[in-house]
This record gives sequence, structure tokens and C-alpha cells, in this order.
Amino acid sequence: FVAQGIFAVRWFIMGDGLNYGIGESGPQRAGKSWTFDPLPAGDPFYGCLLDDFEFVLRTCKESSLKLLPSLIDFSWCRQGAPVEGSPGIVKGGRYDIVRDPAKRQAFFDRLLEPLLLLSLEYPDSIYAWELINEPEWIVRSSLLWWKNGRDRTVSLSDMKEFIAEGIDRINSKKLSDEGGAFRSSVGF
Repeated sequence: FVAQGIFAVRWFIMGDGLNYGIGESGPQRAGKSWTFDPLPAGDPFYGCLLDDFEFVLRTCKESSLKLLPSLIDFSWCRQGAPVEGSPGIVKGGRYDIVRDPAKRQAFFDRLLEPLLLLSLEYPDSIYAWELINEPEWIVRSSLLWWKNGRDRTVSLSDMKEFIAEGIDRINSKKLSDEGGAFRSSVGF
């Protein structure tokens, strides 16, 4: 990337959630909807993710490349879609993380906070932190009345709360008294 003149790369960390909760720990169908709880504290997933993330940060530092980590994609909040041939693996179906304040806090505490703290160890490797990519694709809103369909799973107020809380966590990280450690972004 650097040899091609690229100074930063964007990495979708959790994307559509496919690898965050599988089988009984994954999204569960509840009638026409889905329900989902964040993985419990201490789940081995978190340690593996942090190891991978540190490898990427270290690699970026060694190659003078900046990273723009994007925590989740809007497809995280779409209706669940079991992977063909692997019904315990579900794309999407994780909108409870955005809509439920207690689940949101647990998710931020267990996943976002550790990633941000690790980022503080490699501040020169971070270009900015993106909370969610293109949230408008899954928000129900009277402003988007012509596009309100089955994948519009999150109210505008819930999305605003999710974004405010997540961005506040990103912006609260400090390296010194001079200001925040990272730029924050929503939707690139």
C-alpha cells in the first residue's frame, strides 16, 4: 500500500457481525425479528480479536501506514440471514446492540473500549476511528418514508443514542491534556 502511495486503509472490524456470536451465542430468530445479546465478558473471542488488532496496529506502525478502523457496518443491523449450509452462522440480526441501552453499554464496554485502549498504544497508526458505516441504510425515519422496509430495524432516536455514546467514548480517549487522541467518524 505504501509503495503505491496509499497512506491509510479502512478495516471493517465487525462488519455484519458474522463472526461475533455463533450458534447459541449468535442472533436468534424471534418470530419475524431477531434477538441478540453481546458475547459475555471473558469470552475467548475478545482476546483473539485484540491479538489480531494489535498485529494490524503493529504492522501499520512498522510500514508507516494509517488505519481507519470501522467498528460495525450498517448490515450488522439488518434482519438476520443464516448462512446457507451453516444455520448457526448469521449475518446481521444484531440490531439489539444499537436499540437496547444495556446491551449497547455491554457491547461498548467489552469490545469498543478494549480496542480503543489498545489503539492508545499505537496512536500514530490510527487515522480516525469510525463507529458505524452508513447508518442511514437501516434507520427508520419519516424523512426516509419511501425507503422504510424490512431492513430499517433501528429508530432514528436509537441510532442517535448509539452514535452519541460511541463517539463520546472515542473522543474521550486522551494522550495528553491537549485534546482527544483520535478523530471520530460516522459513515466515512
